[in-house]
Amino acid sequence: MLILSILASKLGVSFYGEYVVLLSFVSIFVIIGDLGLGMLLPKLISKHRFNTEKISKYASFYFLVKIFAAILLAIILFVLLKNSLTLKVIILLYLVMRVINPEIIFHGLEDYKYIATINLLSKIIQVFLILTINFADQGLEKLFGVTLFVLFLTNILLYHRLFFKLKLGFEILPFKVIRTLIRSSLGFYFARFFQNLYSQGSTYVISFFLSIELVAIYSIATDFYKAGGALIGGVGRVLYTSLALTKNFILLKKITAFSLLLHIIFLPSIYFFGGMVLDLMFEFDVEVLYQLSLFLYVSLAFTIINSFWGYPALTAVNEERLAHICLIATAVTYYAVLSILVLSGQLTIINAVFCIIIADFAGVLMRIIFALHKNILP
Repeated sequence: MLILSILASKLGVSFYGEYVVLLSFVSIFVIIGDLGLGMLLPKLISKHRFNTEKISKYASFYFLVKIFAAILLAIILFVLLKNSLTLKVIILLYLVMRVINPEIIFHGLEDYKYIATINLLSKIIQVFLILTINFADQGLEKLFGVTLFVLFLTNILLYHRLFFKLKLGFEILPFKVIRTLIRSSLGFYFARFFQNLYSQGSTYVISFFLSIELVAIYSIATDFYKAGGALIGGVGRVLYTSLALTKNFILLKKITAFSLLLHIIFLPSIYFFGGMVLDLMFEFDVEVLYQLSLFLYVSLAFTIINSFWGYPALTAVNEERLAHICLIATAVTYYAVLSILVLSGQLTIINAVFCIIIADFAGVLMRIIFALHKNILP
């Protein structure tokens, strides 16, 4: 949130809007390059977390496939971008760094403390650079350059720990093994693709229908929402790897209840003081931003249920297929509501946020139905 405040205040809402639209466009390519490995590999690595040889094979597979995907996507993006050559090169390198980021391997190893430390360090460096650099000339190039540098440093530290501290090896896997792993990941990929697309790429889509200033406000609100979702998702990832081994659904219910209780406890503070906090953070009128943020905070209750009772719960009972269906249903709901609003000429910034909320609620209903069907609830 501090970075958002600094960027929006220092660069101006319009300039920040241009930045987030371009960033959202690049995120679409990152989603394409995920290949479902973000869900498959943590599960496999978690099962063999004490087997260095197995983990080395998975890490090697990840690096090789991701490098190939990153190069291919970079070529396509280079053709589509209409910016200056300097900015295009920076963005392409940024895309490659995001695609090959090895954080998901650490999720499988459950080395969350190291990930948190590295991410905190990267944010501190990013804030320092943003505060010290003059963005008046070639602002987008400099801003993406900062983003690229921080991500490059993050990747270097993560890969150094994998191959030098944890002593993982590197090997060229047989094509048959690569093909088997990719086939296993495709179920996750296709199920998560459209949901990730609206989650990460919605800012770019909305930019076709709203002014750049409103797009910037929409992006800030959804970034707050994603920050909350990331915290919840961190708990969900721990549950995903642990429930696959323990099948402890009593613990899952307790964690869900505790998380929802915390969410309710913080709601009055968000309602009464959220506007004042936003007013201190940003120099523009925050009334619309406050409304969006409040709606999306309420929707985080749906995120808690979706994160905990999707893949963590259903994979534990060998029903990944049902978890895939939940994601597909959520994405279909989002695109259906968005299409209706666009075609009827009723798409506003508020309605754009309600597309997300309605889709999340549809996901909750699906997960509850499947949990009841599989006797995980009550």
